[in-house]
Amino acid sequence: MEIYHTKTPIKIWSGLLGVPNDYREKLIETTYDQHKKAPHIGSFYDVFNEKNGKIVATSYKAWNDAPIYSTLVKGIETMSNKWIQNDDWTMDVETVKYEIIEAWAGVYKENQTTNSHNHVLSSFSFCYYMKAEPPYTPMVFDNSEVSINAKTDLLIVFPSFIFHSVPPVANERVFMAGNMVPIWRQEE
Repeated sequence: MEIYHTKTPIKIWSGLLGVPNDYREKLIETTYDQHKKAPHIGSFYDVFNEKNGKIVATSYKAWNDAPIYSTLVKGIETMSNKWIQNDDWTMDVETVKYEIIEAWAGVYKENQTTNSHNHVLSSFSFCYYMKAEPPYTPMVFDNSEVSINAKTDLLIVFPSFIFHSVPPVANERVFMAGNMVPIWRQEE
């Protein structure tokens, strides 16, 4: 795992998730199938625009579109909580857990981009790369001097308010991205 320190006291985490190859291949196949059925989501129009090829493949609840995503979503949630809680981002790690409320999967084709945007209504966001081969194209955290090359099995977790973008990708890549919010546990 790597931790990136931006210009401000904000951290961005990245590391390999450790998804088994056979399961990851099934996820990629499912994402291609979902991409054919629903090539974009209208609400993403300003980010994944017509010029950029309508990148997003699934709804905000990818695990409803294809239950195979459920295990991946749970793994991302578990790893994200581990990183965030180990870094003292929460006031009380015993009572706060971050839960994924939205997750979508998609395919970037060569030369597609993503405009600068953020996910301001959430606490943390993530991007997981099911497939990203060399030459690598980064996710750029605008105005922070941080960019992280997308690589197969890499998970990136970051505060949702950070603006980020993707320059034209060098080759196809398959991803899942989403948002998390805090869930407060009741003390017994």
